[in-house]
Amino acid sequence: ATTVNEKGRGNGGGRDRYVITPSVTRREWRRGEILIADTSFVHSTVNESDCDARYVLSFSVWHPLLSRLEREGIVKIIDLMKEFDE
Repeated sequence: ATTVNEKGRGNGGGRDRYVITPSVTRREWRRGEILIADTSFVHSTVNESDCDARYVLSFSVWHPLLSRLEREGIVKIIDLMKEFDE
């Protein structure tokens, strides 16, 4: 999964500080830039800005070397894990 964080709509005079920490590397979003991170690793995010708004576009992609059978197996495992959590 990839996470893209963009600046929310604030009052223009506040702090702009959105942070994602994938694994052990801390990265901060900068005004006018896009931040992309691999969230398949253990990670955390925090919004330390004065603005409550934050927009995140998140999507998943399959590793290109996985076979159809491997992808189907992963989907089955995820479905079973969801059933277990219910």
